[in-house]
Amino acid sequence: PAEEEEGEEGGSSLPDAVLVVGGNGKTDDSTLRAADALRAVKRAWPETSAWCVWDPNAPLDVDDLVTKMDAGASAVVTQPAFTSRGWDNLESFSLTLPFGDDAGPDLIAGVAVPRTAQGLRFWHSILSEEPERDDPVVRADLEALDAISGDGEGTGAAAETRRARLEERMGRLLSLPRLEGVHFMPLGNFEDLEFLLS
Repeated sequence: PAEEEEGEEGGSSLPDAVLVVGGNGKTDDSTLRAADALRAVKRAWPETSAWCVWDPNAPLDVDDLVTKMDAGASAVVTQPAFTSRGWDNLESFSLTLPFGDDAGPDLIAGVAVPRTAQGLRFWHSILSEEPERDDPVVRADLEALDAISGDGEGTGAAAETRRARLEERMGRLLSLPRLEGVHFMPLGNFEDLEFLLS
């Protein structure tokens, strides 16, 4: 819980953390940039942790993340990795950014296991850049989804394929430096939640 802060106007409660989400680069120049919002949060509430988001799949987003860190972000919440670049960026997180072994942000990594090719296409469409179909991670996802659609999504074979994909992703995520947590995206129904927690 946030500690009570005394201001000129009496007691007020401040959040422990604020997550700043600035979009995925598909905005125009009039849009408030995440780094500017992070600076404003840190000026107004210096004791509050400022968190930012990061798309590890994006080609230039590492530079953008450094800018957010310089603006005061102390934790990073990521989009799921859907490309080889995304996994490479996550796995080299502490090596690609300019801070030492004990400094730097906490990492809360996104994980998603789309149930259908349509779901995977949705994820690809919201990335900063459409991934190449010959990317090994994209190709493996498409092959797995083809196998699921051929067997029928509700079959035991389809569930086993989804479970294997989730276990592979979770294994990679749990080995990441600075990993403080994961968040599952999206949770559309109780069945998905049970699947992810089993």
